[in-house]
Amino acid sequence: PAPGLAAWEAGVARYRAGRFGEAERDFAEAARLDPADPLPAIFRERCAELRAAPPADWDGVFTMRSK
Repeated sequence: PAPGLAAWEAGVARYRAGRFGEAERDFAEAARLDPADPLPAIFRERCAELRAAPPADWDGVFTMRSK
């Protein structure tokens, strides 16, 4: 398996469950284990944004607010 896959999968599960702080840590670990993968950094940013303004009705879908 790819380096960081277990951390990535844990992060995705926690992200979908709305546990953004924990997911952010998982994505940081995934990025550390596989620095060439750009997705953990993207999801860390999303987690930080969602922690700052938690959605009341989180359904696991991130809506971009800017380009």
